[in-house]
Amino acid sequence: FLEAKNGRALIADEMGLGKTLTAIAWLTLHPEKRPAIIVCPAHLKLHWEREIRQASPHAVNTQILFGTNTNVPLTGDVIIVNYDILFNHYEDVPTTTGKVRKKEIPHTGWVDFLIALQPQVLVIDEAHYCRSNKALRAKATRKLAKKTPHVIALTGTPIVNRPIEGFNIIRLIDPSIFP
Repeated sequence: FLEAKNGRALIADEMGLGKTLTAIAWLTLHPEKRPAIIVCPAHLKLHWEREIRQASPHAVNTQILFGTNTNVPLTGDVIIVNYDILFNHYEDVPTTTGKVRKKEIPHTGWVDFLIALQPQVLVIDEAHYCRSNKALRAKATRKLAKKTPHVIALTGTPIVNRPIEGFNIIRLIDPSIFP
């Protein structure tokens, strides 16, 4: 299915059915599509690295990003980053009407540095973390997905409470479905 969709798909299998392995298999099948970015919760970063090393027949150069020190050179073919350090920070800016709006401060999170690498594949693990349109992690993930040709979203629970929660996940994969 993932191959038929050219690497743009939502894999929403139940826990334990191999979503991670499916994404790694697709990455292994397409070594020319590098760099690849994996966005996941912080507690899964080491798990992803271990699974890549076990499942990939070739030595894949993986790099895990920790913290907000963005002076670290990005050298991995597969870069693993967690949601909490992906997004840029925002500042309050007063408008002429007296209201305050949020303005993104570029290069204060990893997202702009990762976009500059021109990633070919974005794997979004636990994609239901991006269900809220206003969440900073969802905004950063969407910004990264817009610049990436292949987006693979993985989640066992694509919709937690209401059908609208699937909207953002589907837009990450294929924005033409809901223009």
